[in-house]
Amino acid sequence: MSKSLATLIQELEDTGNIFPFDTRFGDDIDAAHRAIFNNAADEDASEIFLKWVGKFSPCLFGRLGAKRSKGVAYDILWLSTRDIQMGDYHLITKIQEARRAWKDKALHRLSSGFLIMLSDKKLAFAKPRNELLEICRRFAELYLIKHAPLDCDTVYTESIPLKINETYGVMKAGVNVFYPSAHRTLNHDRRVPSGLFISVNSPGHLANSLVLHNVFSTLKDAVQFIYDTAMHSVGNGGIGDKATKSTSWHNLETKAKALAKRCPITHRPAHIPENYSGRLYSAFYHTDVLLPSAVTQDSRIDPDRSTAEIWPWLMIDYNTDKKVPATHLNYALFHPHPILPEALYHNPWPPRIAFNSPLFEY
Repeated sequence: MSKSLATLIQELEDTGNIFPFDTRFGDDIDAAHRAIFNNAADEDASEIFLKWVGKFSPCLFGRLGAKRSKGVAYDILWLSTRDIQMGDYHLITKIQEARRAWKDKALHRLSSGFLIMLSDKKLAFAKPRNELLEICRRFAELYLIKHAPLDCDTVYTESIPLKINETYGVMKAGVNVFYPSAHRTLNHDRRVPSGLFISVNSPGHLANSLVLHNVFSTLKDAVQFIYDTAMHSVGNGGIGDKATKSTSWHNLETKAKALAKRCPITHRPAHIPENYSGRLYSAFYHTDVLLPSAVTQDSRIDPDRSTAEIWPWLMIDYNTDKKVPATHLNYALFHPHPILPEALYHNPWPPRIAFNSPLFEY
């Protein structure tokens, strides 16, 4: 049987796999830690965290959702040290109840993302080691209970229900884990304050919700907004340390034909090169993987990036209103997979192992 979260966290302290509590993770996270761990109530700590997300997250979807801006909305479940101490059954109950409540809201287009924060001071200062990876794994298993035990370096997708008129469907959503000590490592852009953080979001569910709420008149317009926001988020990292660069970046395109066919962006910020690919981007990890083992176990600060593994085949052109068959990898990303009402909470998609190679021929 898997060890409980409480046991795994206790073993962190026993084996010395936590940083001193005065370790610095950047002025932004340090300030949030002082506020959150200074006896702040859970509601106050959650607001402190969301203010940090709204200002310092490299992901623009996260920033917009924290401010409830542009129609972006998500739910957040805040779990504390007290919850950890009450055991895994208590955690599973709270997580799964909140998960179902979120899906009930998502069905009616009221939320397209779900955030779970496991706020704990020991976790906040846990070193990037195998022990932290195992804690991330156990935490994620309390959420994706039907997939447990989880594998590393694997893409797990969540399903989000959506009702359009009288038709029911589900859409694919990504699931990722973040933690404070990613700071200045090869996983730097997955840094957050407070502890372990799971983010679940569906750009396609958001696009459909924005149309149904009349924020955009057509799905094509909403998808253009999603594409722009995703493009702006890639390469937008390196926040929290002046000498650290983003751990993702845009690929360059040199072929005139490919440049002519690429999807245009409405506004190009400085971190997007003029000859951006528009199809693929790169990172030091597969950004769709739930538990990237190499970067989560790598505790090196400011490592030599020239020796790191690069994933150059990460797709961004899946942000499209074009329909694809059910056998296609991008199926149900922007058009719902039809279901009967009794299947609202069922996830029909199995996990897939991530390979550092092209998924499609262009």
